[in-house]
Amino acid sequence: MASGLPVVASDLAVHREICGGAAVYFPRFSSEELAQCVVQLAGSADTSKRMSDRGRERSQQFSWKTHVEKILQLARELADVRKKRAGAAC
Repeated sequence: MASGLPVVASDLAVHREICGGAAVYFPRFSSEELAQCVVQLAGSADTSKRMSDRGRERSQQFSWKTHVEKILQLARELADVRKKRAGAAC
C-alpha cells in the first residue's frame, strides 16, 4: 500500500482490518476471483489509481516505529510480571 501499488487481498478479517477500503477483496481459496480482481485493476486506470491513492492514505496510519515501541513496552511489562512472580515465590 505504501508503495502506491493497488492491493488485492483475500477476504479475511485481518486483511480488512489492515487494508480497510484500500484493497480489492476476493474470497479466499478462489483463484478465479483473484484473477478477476487483478484483471479488473489492470483494465481500469481509474480504479487502479483510486486504490493506489487509498492505499497510500491508509498506510500513513501505520508506523514501524510505533509497532516496535509497543512490542518493547509489552516485553517490559511481561518482564516486570515475571520479576514480581519470582520475588513472591521467595
